[in-house]
Amino acid sequence: MRAIKNSFSPKTLLGVFPLIMLVISTPALSDYISTGLVADKAVEVVSSDGFGTRLNVRLSGVEIEKAENGGDYEQVKLALPEGELLVATTSEPGKPELPLLTRVLAIPGNCDLAVNVVSASYEEYAGYKIVPAQGPKTKGQFANSTPLQIDEEVYGRDQFYPEKIALTGLPGIMRDLRLVTVSIAPVQFNPRRGILRVYSEIE
Repeated sequence: MRAIKNSFSPKTLLGVFPLIMLVISTPALSDYISTGLVADKAVEVVSSDGFGTRLNVRLSGVEIEKAENGGDYEQVKLALPEGELLVATTSEPGKPELPLLTRVLAIPGNCDLAVNVVSASYEEYAGYKIVPAQGPKTKGQFANSTPLQIDEEVYGRDQFYPEKIALTGLPGIMRDLRLVTVSIAPVQFNPRRGILRVYSEIE
C-alpha cells in the first residue's frame, strides 16, 4: 500500500485553521421543508367552462430563511418550478408575511364570484417565528432604522393566518375581457404556537 505524504507545513496549518473555525462557527442560514411532491407546475388549470374554473395547486416545498433586518424572525419562500413568476406575499402591516400564488383568470361577464376549496393536504411544523409584513418606507428611511411593526393581537392569537387559503380580488375589464385575480396561500402560520402549516396540494 502506498502511503500518502502529509504536505501540510506549520505555516499552512496556521493559514487553514481560521478558515476551519469560521466554517464550523457559522450557523445554518436556511431550512428546507419538503412536501414529498415533485411539481412540474405550481398551479395548473384542470378545467374551465361557463360554470367555473378548476385549479390544482401542488407544492414541492418551502425554504425558511433568516429575515433581513428582522432580528430573530424568519421568512418563508416557496420552492417553485422554473419559470413560475406569479408570486406575491401577504402585505397587511404587522401581520405574518407569507407567500401567495396568484393567477389572473377570465370569467363570464354576468357571473357571481366565489372561490371554494374542494380538498387540501398539509403538514404542520413547529418552532418557527415568521416576520411580520411592514408598510411602505418613507423617502430616506432605511429598512433597519425603525423597529418592526407587529400586530400584537394577531401574534398573540392561537389561530392560523391567513384565515382563508383562497381569495379573489375585485374583477376588472381588459380588452373586453372580465378578469379576476385569484390568490392562494399554500402556507399558514400560527404565531402564538409557532407552527407553520405547509400545503402540498390544494384543489
